[in-house]
Amino acid sequence: MSVKHDAGVQTRQKLLRAAIEQIRTSGITGLTLDAVAKEAGVSKGGLLHHFPSKDALVNGLIRQFFANFEERVRAYYERDEESKGRWTRAYVQATYDDAPMLLELLLVSTLNDELMKLIRDDFDHWNQRLLNDEISPVRATIIRQSADAYWTERIIQPEIDPALRAALRDELLRMTKEA
Repeated sequence: MSVKHDAGVQTRQKLLRAAIEQIRTSGITGLTLDAVAKEAGVSKGGLLHHFPSKDALVNGLIRQFFANFEERVRAYYERDEESKGRWTRAYVQATYDDAPMLLELLLVSTLNDELMKLIRDDFDHWNQRLLNDEISPVRATIIRQSADAYWTERIIQPEIDPALRAALRDELLRMTKEA
């Protein structure tokens, strides 16, 4: 890998981190290319080189989130020694680890067909994996829908009782092991 390529990857990551910070401090409506460039300490031209539009930046954020989520799921999956329901348990555990900011990005993405396709493709990827996880497809769907609803609830009610959060996660995990 060339030094120039490494610098480009580092700049891209710096821009994505700055975009996340802008969303955390100002919400998705406060996400502007100017604010991200300033936060990252990169010229606007440098930002536009990596992300030619706000949609491209949001696309990059969603792709990064999906890649990070996949990495976390895979880590849980690899630590789980029981075959039946393994992907589903890993999905639930990674979901309950995650920050709610994704929902804001997903909501904005519904306004853009290209971003919606990205989201649908990721949904299909996980849905198929969980439906073929050696547990009832109905049970797998209930577990996935519950885990996915957790993100929505974190937006509506960001402060959830940690004991309740753990109990919900544990119940979904238990459901992956029942006949």
